[in-house]
Amino acid sequence: QYELNASKTLKADANKLFSAGKLQEALEKYDRVKENLKYHTAVESIDLRKSCLLNASLCNLKLKNYDKTVQDCNEVLKSDVNNVKAVYRRGQAHEEKGELKRAAADIKRATEL
Repeated sequence: QYELNASKTLKADANKLFSAGKLQEALEKYDRVKENLKYHTAVESIDLRKSCLLNASLCNLKLKNYDKTVQDCNEVLKSDVNNVKAVYRRGQAHEEKGELKRAAADIKRATEL
């Protein structure tokens, strides 16, 4: 429970940093939550971790860390195969990396979800 409460606080702090345009600092906090809750099995913990993975994927996308964006999105998609944000962001990252077939497949899939 302690880790969950601490992670909620970290996410709230990260969200404020993100809103202020401090993407790298926000990303560091989202990454800490991802690690803190990696082995938690409670639904609330899983949902919080997924939210932070998605937020981290957006930070990574904006910071041009495209491989990390794909990695975060893939992790979300392992347990939530139809997550529109994860599919779409992964497609954007593939596009930026010049992987146009993968990008097109993800963007098309996102529009169908």
